[in-house]
Amino acid sequence: MIPTSGQRRRWGETWGLLDVFQHKDLASEPGSRYSYSNSAYVVLAHLLETVSGVSFEEYLQANIFDPVRMDDTGVDHIGRSSRTGPTGTSEDGIINTWWLDMYLLTGSGNLYSTVQDLLTWDQALYTETVLTQPTLHETYQHATLNDGNETAYGLGWRLGEVNGLRTIGHSGSINGFTTQLHRFIDQQYTVIVLVNNPRLFAGELAWQIREIYLSEQMK
Repeated sequence: MIPTSGQRRRWGETWGLLDVFQHKDLASEPGSRYSYSNSAYVVLAHLLETVSGVSFEEYLQANIFDPVRMDDTGVDHIGRSSRTGPTGTSEDGIINTWWLDMYLLTGSGNLYSTVQDLLTWDQALYTETVLTQPTLHETYQHATLNDGNETAYGLGWRLGEVNGLRTIGHSGSINGFTTQLHRFIDQQYTVIVLVNNPRLFAGELAWQIREIYLSEQMK
């Protein structure tokens, strides 16, 4: 049973989320094909809590948000935000999005942040504030399937190429919001787009921005 109280969840309570899917049949043989899965990030958050002995929120705050000085970033939960949900926009004006208990997205999408904080985090990745450079480089490697074929996914990154330029990043979406983060690490250039308007598309905006600033370097 998933706890739904207004209290912050303590260490180990990701067990409740695992119960939602851990007894379901596998969609395919492990390693046979690539399929993006939020559930995999829930498992990752649970492993982090198990190994560290602290909650997902406490670990991120102590090891990422505080060292990097991401002062406007954190783990979202009922105690922090209104039960009516974050504010978005629509053709009818400013409205609240559908409410969703962010606990259900632990590890896969229960964070809040700003463009400035995400840029601060991006710049920290060029140092060793969070990870050593050799370890970070490992996250940029394509995952390999059982048959030897590479996927377009690394350790938490979508990997690709745009007009001859290597890209590392990720997209995201949740009730009322879409996001895009594209890192061109060879050029040390990053595009970050956070959108709360259904008439705008974060991916399209990111594409237009990188076309403007990197057009001369694209093939």
